[in-house]
Amino acid sequence: MRMRALAEPEPRLIAVCSLVVAGLIALVPSGCRCDGQDAEPAGQQPAIGEQTSMEENHQNEPSGGVVPAIEQEELPELPRRVRPSILAGGWYPGNPETLRSSIQSYLDEAEVSPPPQQVMGLIAPHAGHRYSGETAAIAYKTLMGRRIRRVFLLAPSHRAYFEGAVVPEATAFETPLGEVPISTAVTRALASQPGFAMDDRAHAREHSIEIQLPFLQVALEPGYHLVPILIGDLDDDLADSRRIAESIRPFVGPEDVVIASSDFTHFGPNYGYTPFLTDVPQNLENLDMTAFRAIEALSAQQLVTYRRESGITVCGYRPIAILLSLLPPTAQATLLKYDTSGRMTNDWSNSVSYLSIALTGPGWEARPAPSPPPPPAQPSQPEPAGEPLQILTPEEQATAIRLARAVLESYVTEGVIPDPTALGVDTSGALGQPYGVFVTLHKEGELRGCIGNIWPVEPLAQAIVGRTVDAAHNDHRFRPVQESELEQIDLEISVLSVPRQVAGPRDIEIGRHGIVIQKWGRRAVYLPQVAPEQGWDVPETLTHLSRKAGLPSDAWQEGATFEVFEAQVFEERPHP
Repeated sequence: MRMRALAEPEPRLIAVCSLVVAGLIALVPSGCRCDGQDAEPAGQQPAIGEQTSMEENHQNEPSGGVVPAIEQEELPELPRRVRPSILAGGWYPGNPETLRSSIQSYLDEAEVSPPPQQVMGLIAPHAGHRYSGETAAIAYKTLMGRRIRRVFLLAPSHRAYFEGAVVPEATAFETPLGEVPISTAVTRALASQPGFAMDDRAHAREHSIEIQLPFLQVALEPGYHLVPILIGDLDDDLADSRRIAESIRPFVGPEDVVIASSDFTHFGPNYGYTPFLTDVPQNLENLDMTAFRAIEALSAQQLVTYRRESGITVCGYRPIAILLSLLPPTAQATLLKYDTSGRMTNDWSNSVSYLSIALTGPGWEARPAPSPPPPPAQPSQPEPAGEPLQILTPEEQATAIRLARAVLESYVTEGVIPDPTALGVDTSGALGQPYGVFVTLHKEGELRGCIGNIWPVEPLAQAIVGRTVDAAHNDHRFRPVQESELEQIDLEISVLSVPRQVAGPRDIEIGRHGIVIQKWGRRAVYLPQVAPEQGWDVPETLTHLSRKAGLPSDAWQEGATFEVFEAQVFEERPHP
């Protein structure tokens, strides 16, 4: 039985085109038993769940070419919001001088041969520094001397249950060494993707990201930004992992690094995992090295299959699978260090394994900028009233509809996602520029699926392909579209201007503006056509939008922020 940690469920930031509420995520204590950390700082209470989390259990151990899309990392309208340290004084030293000296000592003692190619990614442990510090330091030493622009940190959630991925609303994470700034432009853009949500509460008590930060603060030169992503429950068929990887990939550039935070085997009664009782050190190494060989093969499927068949307790296997899905096939995995808490304490009754792994290759390639399109596609000011947004020509609109129809039929009938160029789509115009877009499916006049991106993250033609597949297969309000339904389904496409913040409800124009409301870390969106279809005025629209976000009906009246956007809407054929 899962116990709900929040008063109300949190809406996923999956765009929705009708009154039906979007898919929900609920943040609840996970009772995850794949943690393997040392004791929490005094005063913090363990999560309540089906099983005891490993923060308490481990107390039995002894004490002792850049992507040009996001040039401006901080969005000026965002208020400063810092996630404070929860580990200082427990999992690592709380005194700044002591902490810096400790990290520097780990780095000084770390011996690592220069990698043959650029380090694109790392896998590093996330236990208390006295257990995993030496192993983690070797990974971070490979980054020293490099200019790093962004650090994408993928980490498992031990304290909150949710589906998909969650980025924080915070603008920085804090340790005793200072603040680590977050690339809020990237986190906001990711939050608009299917499978992502934005919520500080998932991050509030999670250690798997914070434990890495002091190493970054000492090893790297200032100027980098963090993209912290907590990974929750995903399907083991890897479809979810690949989808998250595809959402992240456009933002990763040549000066970036992607880190997966994970410990490996958690062995012993404290962790509910005792596949053997004799020759424990060697058997543990065999377990861990088999997992490493899957990583060495860059095979997320092999790793997931091995975990399922062996039961190996690798708490960050999903972040690792996403990292592997991001890497090019020419990348290489190198084991830098292997250690166990059993060796350190000479107590093999309970032991946690730590691996430090470098993923090297030619470097991340710059991708098309998920930035606002150039004028006239992105007017700096709203169009005068009565003049609808014009982005695509009539010919481009017809091409977009034909593309969506071809993708829908190919995916539903054959499971194949065609490439726009293979279908002869001309991307020299607006279809080759990045735009936010929604694809809506109607069946006999009723909504049958609708998913989109609010922010421009990829060229429009490619976005239409992805959102058509999502609307047909990944809108969790509906069962996947079947082949027998294809003739009854009509397509509608909404191409969006870039959202802009407005002062309040008086600046919202019904029928013209799509609306994003945000308050208390919750967010919801309506496309411009929703309110007119329902006959709502501004107060009624914001009342319904507040409810959709899981907020009180009157939450819009005070303390909420609003963004508006416009849409060019066109359809395959009019629906009733």
